[in-house]
This record gives sequence, structure tokens and C-alpha cells, in this order.
Amino acid sequence: MKLAFLIVLSLAHLSVVVPAAARSRKARVQASDRFAAHEKLGVDAYRNRKYAEALGHFLKAIEIKKKQGLYFNIAQCYRFTGKYEEALRYYQLFYVALDSIGRLSKRQRAAYKKEVEGRMAEMKIKADVIRAQRAREARERRDAEVRRQEAEKRRLLEQARAKREAEAKRHRTQLARERARKAKAEAELQRQIRQRHEELLSERAVVMKRRSFTDKWWFWTGIGTTALFTAGTILFGMKALSAADDWERSWLDKDRDRVKTFRNLTDLCLGGAIVSGLTTAVITLFNRYSNPLPRIDGNITLSPAVTGDGAGLTLTVRF
Repeated sequence: MKLAFLIVLSLAHLSVVVPAAARSRKARVQASDRFAAHEKLGVDAYRNRKYAEALGHFLKAIEIKKKQGLYFNIAQCYRFTGKYEEALRYYQLFYVALDSIGRLSKRQRAAYKKEVEGRMAEMKIKADVIRAQRAREARERRDAEVRRQEAEKRRLLEQARAKREAEAKRHRTQLARERARKAKAEAELQRQIRQRHEELLSERAVVMKRRSFTDKWWFWTGIGTTALFTAGTILFGMKALSAADDWERSWLDKDRDRVKTFRNLTDLCLGGAIVSGLTTAVITLFNRYSNPLPRIDGNITLSPAVTGDGAGLTLTVRF
């Protein structure tokens, strides 16, 4: 039973290994065919000076099989297409692999080495030139980029400066307009104040004229009456004194009566003078209080006030 199991297992193993080996041989044959096809197409294109096409076939062929002789063909294609750095790399690979290529004679190997050494020296010079050119172009690109960035920076700075100047100009214009508006409002207020001042002066002149008592009949009547009673008081007072002296010398009844009469007249005139003077003074004061003067200057001040929200008048009262 165990032997039968081993035989079955061996047969199963052989059934797996044989198809795998067959597939591997088939794959190698197909790869060899593809390599030969690309190599042939590459050689044909190379002979027709289609170096870019030949290069593509050689690179595909060498991916399939690392045939060292193709390094030279690839290097030549790179050289003819102007890719000197890649050509130099493949020349170096071919130069290293020359000693391992058995189908070359000693003379052929020496000739190849001499040619490849010359090509490598040439490619190195040309590669250095290309690298220098690339470096120069890179510097030029960097310099151009730096100049572009500097130009962009100057443009942005100029744009920012122009924007600041425009903003400052707009602000100055707004300030000028605001100052002009305030100046206009203040001038209007000053004009109103002057107009009101003139009106007050006119009203004051009218009131002063009404307050004046020198042209009033009652004033001169009161003055005349007071003067008349005052004169009577003086006259009758002097007569009363003279009659009193006579009465003291004679002690007569008629002299005593004369003293009483002059004294009564003196008191009467004095009372009339007082009443007349007081009446005139009261009427004069009443006339003044009934016609008060408008205040122009003093504890009450009217001044203009101009703010950002508008204009107005400020009334100031000092106590």
C-alpha cells in the first residue's frame, strides 16, 4: 500500500515538472527569437542610418539578452544621435567587456580598444562640452529666473507704492473736502453770528431809544415839579426862620401865626418835592425795566461749533 502511494506521488511529480520544463524551453526559444528579431531590425536600421530606430531595437534586444557586442552598437547610435554622455557610458561598458568577448581575435580586440579609447576620449570632451553648455544654460535659466523674480518684485513694489500713493491721494482729497466743508460751515455760522449781532445792535438801539427819558414829557414835568417844590421849600423855610426871629423879639400872636403858616407851607413844599422826585424816579426805573437791553457781550456767549457730524451753535453761560 505504501509502495503504491509512492509510485502515484512520483508520477504526479513528473506530470508537473515535465510541462514546466517544456514551458521554460519554449520561453527561452521565444526570447531568443525576439532578441534575434530586434538585433536584425537594429542592424538594418543602422545600415540605413536610422540611428534612433536602430537604438530602440538594440535597447530592447539587450533587455532580453546581455550580449556584450551590442554595447558598441548602442554607443554608436547614441553618438550619432548626439547623446554623448550615454554614448560614453556604453563605450566604457564595451571597453570593459572586450576581453571577455571570445570570438574576437587579438588584432580585432586591439583595434576595437584603440577605436573605443579614441571614441571615449572624444565622447568625454563632447560630454564635458554638453555638461558645460547645460551648466551655462542652467545658470542662464537661473539668472533669467532671478531677473524675472526681481522684475516681479519691482512690479509688485511699484504696484504697492502706486496703491499707497493713490490711497494717500484719496485720503488727502477727502481731508481737503472735509476741511472745505467745515470751513464753509464755520463761515456760514460766522455769517449768522454777525447777522445776529447786527440784529442785536439794531434792537439795542431801538431799546435804548425807548429807554431814554430825556425826551419824555413826564420826566421834565417831574423834574420841574420837584424843582418848584424844592424852591418853595427853600423860600418858605427862609421865611419861617425870619418869622421865628420876629416872634422871638415881639412874642406877638400874629408873628406866631406867621411862623406856623410858613412852616406848614415849607412842609407842604418839601412833601411835594419828595413825592414828585420819588414819582419821577419810580417812573424812570419802570421804563428801564420794561425795556431791557439785549445782551451782546457778557456772561452769555454764542459761538460756532463744527464737528465731524455737522455744525451748530454753542451757547455758553458763565455764572
